[in-house]
Amino acid sequence: DAEREIHAASMEKDKALKDLKDLKDALLISEKEISSRDAALNTAKQQFKTMQKKLDCAQSDHQLEKETWEKTLKNVEETWRLRCEALERQTAESPDDALLDEIERLKLSVKTLQEEQKSFRDLADKMLEEKDKEISRLWDDKKNLQQSLDSRPSIDHQNELTAFRKQDASNSGTSAAEQQIIILARQQAQREEELAQTQRHILALQ
Repeated sequence: DAEREIHAASMEKDKALKDLKDLKDALLISEKEISSRDAALNTAKQQFKTMQKKLDCAQSDHQLEKETWEKTLKNVEETWRLRCEALERQTAESPDDALLDEIERLKLSVKTLQEEQKSFRDLADKMLEEKDKEISRLWDDKKNLQQSLDSRPSIDHQNELTAFRKQDASNSGTSAAEQQIIILARQQAQREEELAQTQRHILALQ
């Protein structure tokens, strides 16, 4: 019976040691996964910063291009307007069909230029609006990413506590098994000693 108890305790100890090894392996895998996730998050943060810089530069360049184009259009429009006025005064002083035709062409060109300017402004405003939406979406992604980064330590800490509790339980199981083996071994040694004494007593009687 004692041998069976010792064998059972030994098997229990081996199982506890195996469970502890499995736990350590699981913790190692978990640490690798956390490390990989941290690396992925850092990469995502760098990509976001790079994308944000590109968007900011694109928006700034586009706004500058829009302002420059509008300024150029206004200058051209003003130049043509002054030229039309000068031609109209010249025609009023000395009527000329050729001048009148040129004035009409200039007026038509100015009208076309104004329509193109309006179309460009509408297109530029639409592009800026799309950029604003994209930037807003990226800011939302950044916010979610930051929340994920902020919440991860507490989650990992909780996981660590759970793992350590399991490890402590396994260690406790191992310690109990070892103690039981020691007790049973002492009992077995005591019984063997009693058996040896009995044998010596029998020999003495013989």
